Amino acid sequence: TNLPPPISGIEPQKTSIPRDFMRRFIWGHAFELKRFPFDIRAAQSSIIDLARSPCLRYKVPMTQFTLDSRLIADTIPVGDLSLSRVLLMNDSRYPWLLLVPRLPDIREFIDLDMTNRARIWREIEDVSEMMQREFSPHKLNVAALGNVVPQLHVHVIARSLDDAAWPRPVWGVGDRIPYEPEAGQVLAARLSAALGYL
Repeated sequence: TNLPPPISGIEPQKTSIPRDFMRRFIWGHAFELKRFPFDIRAAQSSIIDLARSPCLRYKVPMTQFTLDSRLIADTIPVGDLSLSRVLLMNDSRYPWLLLVPRLPDIREFIDLDMTNRARIWREIEDVSEMMQREFSPHKLNVAALGNVVPQLHVHVIARSLDDAAWPRPVWGVGDRIPYEPEAGQVLAARLSAALGYL
């Protein structure tokens, strides 16, 4: 409906604007503006404009993106979403994915513009829903720390009652147990397919 033609070199996305887009971002938008009470009509209008933005329908053109060497060393590639590279943590004790925005010099969520903040939250939800379907965890842990690797990356970890760290956070508990090479590639391919990379 009156959308501009696809930008050269940018792949169109198959997903449409989610119906619950406003519900999930309206309160985040309000908190971000740090104003209570806030103008609900103005906030709704800005969120609707964002949701209708044609750029949400295309992959973001990524330039000068370099993945931190420590993330490369510790993970297995899964695939690329609209904004984020998805990586499987090479630790067989937990189903554990990372989302890394493919943009240069991004350390914090607040370094992203409003469109990409909306995009990464949607991608976190998509990955979380996929992890829920694939692993039926007791709990999903979603976190962005960055104390050791400052490049913005979001952890989505499927936790179970009998995992190595339960009920504690996974960090700093025992030693990492890497996947056998073939097993890691098979799981990465399975998760890639589950995310729609068929």
